[in-house]
Amino acid sequence: MASPALRPAQQQPTRRLSDRLSRRPALLINGIDDPIFPIAGAREGFAKLKEVYGVLGVADHVDADFFDGGHSWSNNKTIPFLKKQFGE
Repeated sequence: MASPALRPAQQQPTRRLSDRLSRRPALLINGIDDPIFPIAGAREGFAKLKEVYGVLGVADHVDADFFDGGHSWSNNKTIPFLKKQFGE
């Protein structure tokens, strides 16, 4: 049964794209108060991405760092994520 994230009409193109991307680790970094990339959209996108990665059996390849702040960078999870994905 297809995941809701993979609608039947779009399933094949989406699957091909997600197959390529899911083999690559992804860490989403987003400030909770970011006016350019609002947190609601970031959380929604992360949930969909996590679902697709899960369907493909690689849910551990994606994570998110939603931190207190605006449109800036956070290293809260960067180093641990890179070590987990690529080793020491």
